[in-house]
Amino acid sequence: LGFELNLKKCEIWWPSGDQTFASFPNSVKRIPQCGVDILKIPVGTNEYMAQYVADKVADMKKLMEMVPLLEDLHVEYTLLRACMGAAKLTYTLRGTPPCPAVLGALAEADGLMRKLLGSRLCCSVAEAAWCQAGLRVTDGGMGLRHSGDVAHAAFLGFVLRSA
Repeated sequence: LGFELNLKKCEIWWPSGDQTFASFPNSVKRIPQCGVDILKIPVGTNEYMAQYVADKVADMKKLMEMVPLLEDLHVEYTLLRACMGAAKLTYTLRGTPPCPAVLGALAEADGLMRKLLGSRLCCSVAEAAWCQAGLRVTDGGMGLRHSGDVAHAAFLGFVLRSA
């Protein structure tokens, strides 16, 4: 049929064992043993997954630094609630086990959201107020889901759905 495998687009990874893969052509890219991204989900060591989530949080921080430039509090709140924080990380959290290193990166993400909320409200956000902000709007909250709170449920749902 004329189909040929493009070896430049191929990658090979195995979590343990021989990493040389001598039987494969040298043009096939070898991925380090620590981990790999499969459909934008990190798979590998806890450190690799935590670094992947930390990189996502760093990207989120860049976005959050631009939010005050909008100069419209309603639009800023809507973007914060619907497009940042846990909403930005949900897909990654579904396939990433919530190990302590990953939860540490998620705590940083929640801290960034809390700091941005406080700067837009022109006050510090107390712990009780931050917990209430994480509730649904219908429950008297602001709908700002905390990524650390949804990590376990997201991963559990992913595992149960995959079985």
